[in-house]
Amino acid sequence: GIRILPLAGSHVAIENLIITDYTNFGIWIEEVKAEDVFIIRNNVIQGVAGSLIGIKVDVVDAEGSLTIEQNTITGNETAGIKLLADVDAATIQLNDITGNTVGLELAAGGTADAARNWWGDISGPKHETGNPSGMGDRVIGPVIFEPWLTRDFQTVIDDNIGYFGYAWVDLDKGWNILSTPFALNPAADTWGEFVTLGDGLAIHATSPAVRFDAKIQAWVIVTGDYILRPCDAIYVRMAAADKAPILVSPEVSVPSRLLHPGWNLVGLAHVEPMKATGALTSVWQVPGGLTGYTVVVSPPIGHQPSWIYLRGEEIADWQPGQPLPDGWMERTRGYWVFMLNEGTLAGFTFTPLPLWY
Repeated sequence: GIRILPLAGSHVAIENLIITDYTNFGIWIEEVKAEDVFIIRNNVIQGVAGSLIGIKVDVVDAEGSLTIEQNTITGNETAGIKLLADVDAATIQLNDITGNTVGLELAAGGTADAARNWWGDISGPKHETGNPSGMGDRVIGPVIFEPWLTRDFQTVIDDNIGYFGYAWVDLDKGWNILSTPFALNPAADTWGEFVTLGDGLAIHATSPAVRFDAKIQAWVIVTGDYILRPCDAIYVRMAAADKAPILVSPEVSVPSRLLHPGWNLVGLAHVEPMKATGALTSVWQVPGGLTGYTVVVSPPIGHQPSWIYLRGEEIADWQPGQPLPDGWMERTRGYWVFMLNEGTLAGFTFTPLPLWY
């Protein structure tokens, strides 16, 4: 392979190569110093039997610049990319990292930014805690891998669309409420597809999911062909704690849902937390100048905090880093909204997303 010894004040570009038939490493960079700029771009790094590491980086000094992008890295028995030291300044994006025993390993402290890569499966990379259901190449260590790509990088670049996945849904053992903030990818938007994505969710065998039909004010079993949509929510019973991926739709969508008089179970169609007053602003007043909702309830279920908001009450402001005050709604959770009159709830997440969302 290619081995680069420590340099000083250099601009190094490794581009447009096919690197294969190597044993230990395809590219080995010993040190990126503070004044260095290293770019590894548009290469095919193809391991064979006995190939250990596609790209190995020992050290990236503070303020050093390392970019690894638009490469195909595959067939390595130890790791596609192995980082031996703190590499906070490195950018690893828009690569196809597939077919390696481990896709990316960060073997030291700090974090590595490896968002927007394709790991070989739409469920994303396998990460022990961050994405246990992922069936793509494994990621080891404190690596930022969200959003991941649900298509190869060239398709994403050509279409300029955010084909993204996020491991956002945390579910406890027992009953939970689940919602999606975005319209889902058609490959995984039904309940049947959602629970079998990756290595599958640990749902309860006999009573896995129910939804509340507000039109008839009654519970209904969630069937495999039921489509999960933003502004909606369902009850899910888990046999064990688990985490589920959200795959964002690459198609055009506008989030909204008709709410009926009486109780409605809704989800927040927004990425960041919102006050209930903001999230439900479209049903504060409904056609004819009539009153929309009167009560919002966050039930004590799963890991969801419990609170009750009455129409007209003040909701405290939130400071990032602090616990959310009562009355704040969060993505992937569910809330009971009591409507006096029918109205349409509008969401805030439109797809497709841009590549740099």
